Amino acid sequence: MTYGFRPVTTSALRIKISRQRGEGVPHSGFRLRYYDDEPDTPVFFEIKRREDNVILKERGGVRKDAVRWLLAGHMPERKHMLNPNDNEAFVAVQRFCHLSLQLNARPKMHVAYLREAYENPNHNNVRLTMDRQVESQPNPRPRLIAKSPKPHLVFGKKVILELKFTARYPKWFRELVETFNCTQMGAAKYAEGILIKGEDWVRRGCSPCSPENVLKEFLTAEKYPGLFDATTPAKA
Repeated sequence: MTYGFRPVTTSALRIKISRQRGEGVPHSGFRLRYYDDEPDTPVFFEIKRREDNVILKERGGVRKDAVRWLLAGHMPERKHMLNPNDNEAFVAVQRFCHLSLQLNARPKMHVAYLREAYENPNHNNVRLTMDRQVESQPNPRPRLIAKSPKPHLVFGKKVILELKFTARYPKWFRELVETFNCTQMGAAKYAEGILIKGEDWVRRGCSPCSPENVLKEFLTAEKYPGLFDATTPAKA
């Protein structure tokens, strides 16, 4: 089987939004994933949850110029989508925005890393990825920055290997694990950074947003400046 090589030369970035369990709402993580700070590339709104040992993910691609509008509390429209005809992606973004409002979720953390990925050129049922230089820093502002000003190196020089598959466990995955004596373990980029640095680190960097500021963002989201501005960094 032939695999394509796709090095990620810029950081794969995400803004992690706080999560909590509400009535009828599974314990989920909400994040924005993007790959550069260019204004015309997409942002993927993702909901990620775990059921037993299975990771389930919903996501939809959104135009960058619509991010402020959606994070300020507005519901998505077809014109905001990367592909307006992708019904599955549109429903995923609708659900993301609905749950964010229901849970009063706000941006909490900026996580960046370099990803080296291998996958079958004909489908994405199987992927092998290696993540390096995983960095995190509290960031309460919905800014799509390329790098945090004072990030914490979460795993040091370690490389995070992930084996991903959507159907049957591939035989060559088993051979790889046995040959290199790999052991399954968690490597939560968002949670591990908080565990190491402490919750006070996050609290200091993410002061509560007043109702007045939330209302201002909602009313002025279309003109809200600073989408890529990192001139006011979160406190280290």
